[in-house]
Amino acid sequence: MKIIKIIAFLLVGGLIFAESGLAQYSDAADQAQQASTEAQKALIEAQKAMAEAKKAVIGKKWEQAIEIYNTLVAKDKRYLDESMYWLSYSLYQNAKALDNMDTQLAGKEQALEKLNALIEEFPGSGWNDDAKMLRIEIAGDLAKKGMAEYRKYLTNGEQDYGSEIRLIALNSLINMEGEKAFPILEKILKKPEESAKIKNSALMILAQSRAPRAVPLLIELAMDDKNPEVRNSAVFWLGQRKEKDSKDALVKIFDTVSDRKLREQIVFSLSQINSKETRDKLIDIARTDKDTEVRSKAVFWLGQTGSGENLDFLMDIYKNSDSAKVKDSVIFAVSQIRTEKGFRQLIEIAKTEKEFIQRKQAIFWLGQSGDQRAIDFLKEVVDKDESIEIKKQAVFAISQLPKDKSVPLLINIARTNSSPAVRKDAIFWLGQSHSEEALKFLRELIDK
Repeated sequence: MKIIKIIAFLLVGGLIFAESGLAQYSDAADQAQQASTEAQKALIEAQKAMAEAKKAVIGKKWEQAIEIYNTLVAKDKRYLDESMYWLSYSLYQNAKALDNMDTQLAGKEQALEKLNALIEEFPGSGWNDDAKMLRIEIAGDLAKKGMAEYRKYLTNGEQDYGSEIRLIALNSLINMEGEKAFPILEKILKKPEESAKIKNSALMILAQSRAPRAVPLLIELAMDDKNPEVRNSAVFWLGQRKEKDSKDALVKIFDTVSDRKLREQIVFSLSQINSKETRDKLIDIARTDKDTEVRSKAVFWLGQTGSGENLDFLMDIYKNSDSAKVKDSVIFAVSQIRTEKGFRQLIEIAKTEKEFIQRKQAIFWLGQSGDQRAIDFLKEVVDKDESIEIKKQAVFAISQLPKDKSVPLLINIARTNSSPAVRKDAIFWLGQSHSEEALKFLRELIDK
């Protein structure tokens, strides 16, 4: 009991947050595993948010894009410069659509301020040049409305005008009608010495074109362009199209290339086209591809459908795979399929899997479901499982529940569990909860 009181005292005093305090009560490897799981979850959520934001931009749903990018800028630093650029772009496009002139000008000024922040905070970013180009365009709009203070952006940096003005002109092609823009786009995209940045801007415009030659040109670039960045971009935009030619081309390219990055991009693009053909191809990749990383990506995107039609296949992959990475991807994919059968499969893995890593993953994602049956299962694991490591993982999963559910359970574990290591973990997570109920309990421990 003495060590428990010491931990409680440290938690109340705030000292437990230091690394030295952490080392006194918890196994470093276990904490690393928990941190890894948290990081994986955060990365997945960020990637999903970025994908949703891109869809909003493509669909010209500016207010939705602004909301998502604002959240990413505030909460996620992985894609901060990219998010800041697309937030500015969305603010500008939204402002242009407004009827009230004062509101329109205010929106454009806000977009320009965000670009200034990006340029100043990330001088080495790959988005810096794009931000400067967009800033020139916005400043030009504002200057035309008599706001002379923005003319400075049109007279500075003349050495960069060549590429930036060309990008501005290219961007304006969006407002031109189909075939009128196409010859210009085709010339740029087929020019061997053209920069990847110019081509990528042209590809975004081409992908939105309804011209009959748009998809064939995207396919040609995806298959034959010498620049890997351009090929990846063309593959991405093919995934945003629904034509049969797009699907067939993606399958053909996948079967003929060996570059992992391009093949992973194709897997993503196939997942964006909701059809039997693309699903069957993803299943084939997940089942038979020799590259474990690519197989894992296929499993991941199959799970993102959220429906039960892929569940039997995913569990078959799980049972027959000897790759821990593929198995982890299956567990996550199953956790995203919100069906009764999917829930039972996670429970089965958590109960019977021989490998600790996979059991821990299943326990974590069960906790994330918030289902009362999952909570009851976690309590059972803490009380009855023979492995201390698994018990501690269940405690961690409980700690991730909403406070009104997690704190009473953690207090009960800290009071009654037979394992000192498990009780210590419960006390630690209580200290992280910032709950008045938890604080009261910790003070009771100290006063005993």
